[in-house]
Order: sequence, then C-alpha cells, then structure tokens
Amino acid sequence: VDEVGRTDEMVWKLAAGGFRDTSRVAASDTRMFMDILMTNRTAVLAQLESFAGQVDQLRKLLTDGDEAALREKLAISQVKRSGWKKA
Repeated sequence: VDEVGRTDEMVWKLAAGGFRDTSRVAASDTRMFMDILMTNRTAVLAQLESFAGQVDQLRKLLTDGDEAALREKLAISQVKRSGWKKA
C-alpha cells in the first residue's frame, strides 16, 4: 500500500474495490500483524521468496511480450482460485 501511494497521489482517488480487498491487511492492527509475522517468520519468508519468483517470471513474460505464456499463467491461476473457493 505504501509503495502504491508513493508514485502518484491520484491513485487514492482512482482505487476501487479490488485494491480495497487486496490491501485490507494494511488497515488491520499493526501489533497483531507483527505478532503473526514474527511467529510465522520462516513460513512468511518462504512464501515471500516464492512470490518474488512468480513476480520475476511475470515480469519476464511481459517484457518478452509472451502472450501465450501469460494467458496460460492466468488460466492456471483462475482454475486454482476456483478450486480454493470450493474447498
């Protein structure tokens, strides 16, 4: 959330429901999330590493203009998200 607001203040006027939903944690109690992060530090670090790898992969696909691979990534994510909702 901090990074988004650094680049352009207009973002706060344009932000919609998707941003609200994905940034909900930033509005939560800082002390509670410090406890969660520190208690689960190893797992959080592992997931951050995995997430960074996925971001790097998406960046490369976008840089290369690889529409087929991007479409495949989005389709896989859509299937996994649908499965999560049913679980």
